[in-house]
Amino acid sequence: MRAPRHVLFPTDFSTCSEHALPEAAEVAHRYGAKLTLLHVVPPAADAETAAEVADRFPTQEAVERLVRDRKRDLEVAHAVAHGYSAADKVLAYAEANDVDLIVMGSHGRRGFSRAILGSEAERVLRLSKCPVLTVSEKIERGLSRAPERVLVPMDFSAGSDRALHHALRIASDYDASVDVVHIFDEPAVPPFLMDHTGSYFATDPDMKDRCVTSMQKHVDGIPNYGVPVELHVLQGRIIATLREFADERKSDLIVMGTRGLSGLDFVLLGSTTSHVLRTSPCPVLTVHAPDDNE
Repeated sequence: MRAPRHVLFPTDFSTCSEHALPEAAEVAHRYGAKLTLLHVVPPAADAETAAEVADRFPTQEAVERLVRDRKRDLEVAHAVAHGYSAADKVLAYAEANDVDLIVMGSHGRRGFSRAILGSEAERVLRLSKCPVLTVSEKIERGLSRAPERVLVPMDFSAGSDRALHHALRIASDYDASVDVVHIFDEPAVPPFLMDHTGSYFATDPDMKDRCVTSMQKHVDGIPNYGVPVELHVLQGRIIATLREFADERKSDLIVMGTRGLSGLDFVLLGSTTSHVLRTSPCPVLTVHAPDDNE
């Protein structure tokens, strides 16, 4: 994963956007990247003049104050786009301007942030060629708060491998450690069809060890940059178990692929999307999974 040189921050000037901006500013400053704040104006609001929109952007000084440990100048730019689909405008801007990372709030009053938990968000997450960092208004930890632990859900797909690669690079840059977790979803069948506990591990006592061995092979196949890595195998409802684990480990960032063969990567862009992004105690970085021909 290359260090980002251009970070895009779509904003609707809502409270949620304000909560996400420190994450964007921190990443841009950490890597010496340009930070562009983009506001999408829907047609109904076209009467809003360019000067009026410009006045609503935070100043250079205000953005710089959000950086935890400032060591270099931060390049901040403003951009305005007009259109019906905020997602399409964000994607088009990112494509045309060599954006390496999109950082956005999980919901807001209107515009793009308000749509993040619906089809607009899914469109960006599915189609963005660069990673997307989604920040909830209720985050307790993040990259802007001296991160120590990065969490990667693994389903053994190419998507989760790519996410792990990103996570290891980020952890190295921030002197953090990485937790890699595979979650066996709880059986959807009555327990009596398996055993009295309904546990995969009780049915197959060697399953956890085999899973750890397979996880280690995936980890060994990716440069780890000297980052400490811990492997975890759990059973439970995937989303709830992931959230509980992130809380327990005090994860500062969750990194996952946008699609995969099974498990969390597979369901991320389904009905659980809003639940993951809305309830995560830390920012969630989604990484575009490789196509079959990549």
